[in-house]
Amino acid sequence: MTSNYKIVKTKHFKKFDNAVLIEGLPGIGNVSRICVDFLIEKFKAVKLCNIYSDSFPNSVMVTDNSMIKLFKVEFYHAKANGRELILLIGDIQPSSDKDSHALTKLILELSKDLGVSLIITLGGASLGCIPDITKVHGVVTDESFIKELKSLGVVFDGNDTIKLIVGAAGLLLGIGELMGFKGFSLLVETMSYPQHIGIKESREVLKVLIKYLGLDLSLKDLDEEIKGIEEEIKAETSLARELRKQQLMAVKPRYIG
Repeated sequence: MTSNYKIVKTKHFKKFDNAVLIEGLPGIGNVSRICVDFLIEKFKAVKLCNIYSDSFPNSVMVTDNSMIKLFKVEFYHAKANGRELILLIGDIQPSSDKDSHALTKLILELSKDLGVSLIITLGGASLGCIPDITKVHGVVTDESFIKELKSLGVVFDGNDTIKLIVGAAGLLLGIGELMGFKGFSLLVETMSYPQHIGIKESREVLKVLIKYLGLDLSLKDLDEEIKGIEEEIKAETSLARELRKQQLMAVKPRYIG
């Protein structure tokens, strides 16, 4: 059965000149989502459209104010230092191969309508632990990107570290190349543990992205966020340790249905 997709466009949806698509769908360490959320906030990006699909989970999220929210993928637009940025974020990626391909093709079709000429995908490279020196690895659709990215500290080691790219970060480049797009992916070393939040690793990706695109953007706010999350993690670790001592590890259900 073919999945259905519903596209809800805003009045801001139009064709831009030589736009850059930056992908930020959920993945390892949520690195890409953190990066693109940061760009949306700092550049006060404007919503272009939402994508809904029956290939997304058969549930709804509940917000802090008890409102219902469907899973969706979103396009935003921001203009920064003369660059037209199309920022792609989402709550979820499809779980099946077929649906992942279908959503990717839809995203690329919308990207053509938006005037995208360059695709940059972001993500994490799964490691068992965070290394002392966090490296950002690059993969490209065209060798012309390699020299400049190397000058920004991006590592190119063939397939010694990166052998497969699962999901949108890879498919947007692979299928995109067939549709005439050029692009590259920035993949930072991080942990694949579900509870790990890759804030520090996201900072390394943003450093490269900001330099490559020539954006006038400070990472000071992200540094403050890193400090806050580190404090939260320390507090949660301390609490968990105390709860284990007291054998009070039961967790109350957070949903009904």
